Amino acid sequence: MKLRIVALIAVMIFLAAVALPVRLAAQESQAQLKKAHPHYSITDLGTLGGNNSFPLGINDRGQVVGWSETADIDPNSGFPTFHAFLWNRGVMHDLGTLGG
Repeated sequence: MKLRIVALIAVMIFLAAVALPVRLAAQESQAQLKKAHPHYSITDLGTLGGNNSFPLGINDRGQVVGWSETADIDPNSGFPTFHAFLWNRGVMHDLGTLGG
C-alpha cells in the first residue's frame, strides 16, 4: 500500500514537472504574439463639403491623399464636382483640379 502511494506521488511530480514548462512556453508565445501584432485606428477624414471622399494613399507621416466631392454642382453634368485633397494632422486641404 505504501509503495503504491509513493509511486502515485512520484508520477504526479513527474507529470507536473513536464507540464509546467509547456504551459510557461505557451504563455510566452502569447505575449510575443501580442507584441508582434500592430494596432490600427480608424479616422474619419471628412469631405470638402460633399457627401463622399475616397483616400488613395498614405505615407509614413500619416498624410493622406485622395479625392472628395465638393458642395458645388457641375452645371454641365448636374453631378457634384470632385477635387483632390491632402489630409494632414486632422485638416483636409483642397488641392483643386487640373482645370479640365
